[in-house]
Amino acid sequence: MKLEARIAWRSIWRQPRRSAVLMGAVAVAVFTWVGSTAFTDGFGAQMVQSAVNLQGGHIQVNAPGYFTNPSLRVRMDTSIVNRIRTVTGQQAGTHVAGQLSNTGMANAPAQSAAITVTGVVPAEESLVTTIASNVEEGRYLTDDDDGVLIGAELADDLGLRLGEKLVIMVNNDETEVSAAAYRIVGLYRSGNAPFDRMHVFISMGAARALLGVPNGLTTVTIVLGDDAQTVNTAENLRNALPEAEVLTWRERNPMLEMMEEAYDYSALLTAIILFIAVGFILVNSFLMVIFERIKEFGVMLAAGTKPAVIRRMLVLEALMTSLMGLAGGLALSAVLLGFWFRNGLDLSRFASGLSEFGMDSVVYPVLDASHLLPGIALILVMVVLAVQYPAWRASRFKPVEAMQHD
Repeated sequence: MKLEARIAWRSIWRQPRRSAVLMGAVAVAVFTWVGSTAFTDGFGAQMVQSAVNLQGGHIQVNAPGYFTNPSLRVRMDTSIVNRIRTVTGQQAGTHVAGQLSNTGMANAPAQSAAITVTGVVPAEESLVTTIASNVEEGRYLTDDDDGVLIGAELADDLGLRLGEKLVIMVNNDETEVSAAAYRIVGLYRSGNAPFDRMHVFISMGAARALLGVPNGLTTVTIVLGDDAQTVNTAENLRNALPEAEVLTWRERNPMLEMMEEAYDYSALLTAIILFIAVGFILVNSFLMVIFERIKEFGVMLAAGTKPAVIRRMLVLEALMTSLMGLAGGLALSAVLLGFWFRNGLDLSRFASGLSEFGMDSVVYPVLDASHLLPGIALILVMVVLAVQYPAWRASRFKPVEAMQHD
């Protein structure tokens, strides 16, 4: 095998230009595949982060039925927050915050809009959502705040600016209309336009006064230090809180989970299409190789070389060529993706469209080993399969006829 490998290596450089073209084809295919897969995974990761950071954390706890039919009357006792902390308190990076929410109307002098108003404990809420870090004008809420924090998108829709007043109307706990005016203390922009248009935040004290709810919470949001803990933590909470409904982010967003599975299939499909194309290039090139070396193969066969040895030599030659192309493609990917890992790919000219899907205008690629490793294995399998026919043809030459070939 060592001698066969040496002969295969030297055969690659007999036609350096053709070998370079083959390596380049493999490198371009690998780079295209790695790049497209990394950015597809990047888009998916952003959507997952949006679901976690803005819409209930890794785990959300509600009263039974609240998630499918939100109602102010379907709420839990405030003490549930401490019970949840007892279950999750040993996990590093875990944060828990309760919310009191209801739907209503936001009214400005010229416009109005349907909203969800949420009362929060600011010090706790800032640890389970990214709203506090996304305030672009003004400030975040404080514990005794009588102001309101709204999305910049909603402010634009209503024609309001920082410091102006917003009137919020809701049905309180007695199903009576309750209204209050709040001064806008901050505008946030989360990167998720539908969320920004829909959600306004006030302090928990202001929410209890507006909604007429002296005690109780509609939801509790839990953010974990590691997403891998989500399933086990949710199961522990279900055992400890049989009277509550515990939902992971996947259970709250079945469409997002389906999209993750679709990304997996798209990565595999992209690899198959690209590497089948490379396989056809290899078949064509190695057919040319064997017809250029007919006399050589005839001499080898006449000298007693077994056909299987010739087949192995050609397979080794194809593998070596492809491995160098693979290395070149991965090196090119490392250079360009390394830049985008640090700086992200700026899609700001498409930002308004992306924000409608809950994605930021700057996308960072994500390398997922579960996509990369099968793709690398696939290209090597495709190379071996592609060279089988040319290798079989080379091993079937008749020695006398092959040596007489011009």
